[in-house]
Amino acid sequence: GYPGLLDQGRIMQRTDGPSYLTTVGGAEQIYQGSTFTGGSSGGPWIANLKYQDPLFTGGAGPGTTPVNNVVVGVTSWGESDPNFSKNNYSSQFGQNAEFPNASYGRYGAGNIGALLNGLCSIVVNGSSLGTQGYCD
Repeated sequence: GYPGLLDQGRIMQRTDGPSYLTTVGGAEQIYQGSTFTGGSSGGPWIANLKYQDPLFTGGAGPGTTPVNNVVVGVTSWGESDPNFSKNNYSSQFGQNAEFPNASYGRYGAGNIGALLNGLCSIVVNGSSLGTQGYCD
């Protein structure tokens, strides 16, 4: 995102590090410590960021089901006081009590699948946004 207290919000910022799972107000959340502030909302949370193949040593490997560059959420909220704990939160893309289905149309599971299915089913000029190619 473009947090306002870093470079006056003029430069897209990236933060790396461990993220943690929690529940806030019944909603499954991912959180991470960072100095991001207002303006960073909507920035993607990417799991397994990859820009080149790593060189594995000492018996290490990519795991059995590596999937790179997966958006698992977007920055939703964080602490508003810049002198308080520097945590940012993202609602998890996935199945939950409100969106329990394993598939919503051809768009996958949970809340993001339901969102895309609803959006791509909107009819404009006689055909859905999905059939017009907006959802590919």
